[in-house]
Amino acid sequence: AAFSTGNVMLAVLNGLTGPTSITTKNNGGVELYASTKPSGVFEYESVTVEANSTLLLVSYNNSNPNYTDDYGRTLLVNELTVQTGGTISADGQGYPAASGPGAGANGGGAGHGGVGGNSSNGGIGGNGYGDIYAPIELGSGGGSGNVAGGAGGGAIKLVVSGELVNNGIISANGNTANP
Repeated sequence: AAFSTGNVMLAVLNGLTGPTSITTKNNGGVELYASTKPSGVFEYESVTVEANSTLLLVSYNNSNPNYTDDYGRTLLVNELTVQTGGTISADGQGYPAASGPGAGANGGGAGHGGVGGNSSNGGIGGNGYGDIYAPIELGSGGGSGNVAGGAGGGAIKLVVSGELVNNGIISANGNTANP
């Protein structure tokens, strides 16, 4: 069965059972929440993200200080197409400002695969953590100084057994600080 959505952002909180194919289009998209699947894994025959649409992969963070039990999204798919102007994103889906295993302090940047940068007012960057070659952990939040630091990026793992066509954007970036 195929599933297509346009002109609306559909949040999937309790799983999406039935469709083997997902298409997002026309200023719409789908949000897949990791908390709906304990493993964080969704499996489809094909996923197509058309122009001006988004597939948002929302990470799971249970908000406790044991960061090893949080996880991002894994998408198992035979064919994955991201058209020009289409986006697969986990931007800002990591830990909130000043939290996570590599959180920055007093405006310092968050660490992840390396140490975060120090701020102009002397705030220390966060510690590095994780594997720089195979990152699977959520990104830490930047330190809050004069403004709240930005949330870290989520984690995306794409397992494409067939064809991957990416003419759009696939990203898991942290957010900028909030003025």
